[in-house]
Amino acid sequence: MAVRLPVQLDPRASGAPVPFLEGEAFFLRAMRRTDIEGPMQDWLADREVVRHLVRGSYPWTVEAQLRAYDARGTDTAEADFTIVDKTSERAIGVAGLHGIHAIARHAEFRVLIGARAAWNRGIGTGVCELLCAYGFELLNLNKVWLGVNADNGRAVRSYAKAGFVEEGRLRQEVYRNGRYHDVVRMSLLRAEYESKLAQWRSLPWIDKQLRVSA
Repeated sequence: MAVRLPVQLDPRASGAPVPFLEGEAFFLRAMRRTDIEGPMQDWLADREVVRHLVRGSYPWTVEAQLRAYDARGTDTAEADFTIVDKTSERAIGVAGLHGIHAIARHAEFRVLIGARAAWNRGIGTGVCELLCAYGFELLNLNKVWLGVNADNGRAVRSYAKAGFVEEGRLRQEVYRNGRYHDVVRMSLLRAEYESKLAQWRSLPWIDKQLRVSA
């Protein structure tokens, strides 16, 4: 079921970058067709970038990705963002909240840091913190959940450090790199977010943009 977002997420006619949310070294803006036609093709063709992703198992044409983009553009249950490096103003990845449920108040978090130069800079963690806060503070969510390849120990530990709790394990859920892999389902509840927020590095940016009266 869809929920209408309280803000306009997709200024597609704009030429200049329009920050929607800012982090320490990055900002999030609405995804554009040029992101799909440009850097995203390089990211999805990089086997190391998509090593833990199901979508890395088969090629995605530009046309297919643009059709999916156009469909999501009118779907208020989807909030897609492009991650932009503040210094270069170049797109370095994508992230979003998906399947936003109007009644159960939950959504799935996904992130892809496509530019290798942006790895190991804490950007993925910052994006996760910022979008979780966006979900809880602006969209009134009660839970943000995600699925992560069980073999991606670094990601599992990072999410756990942020406060995500393992809900269960989907055994041999995906087939990648010649074998089957378990997927760990993790989630963060609103109460857990509120108790963990003070420890997040993104807190100043969250307070400034999402918790003005805090």
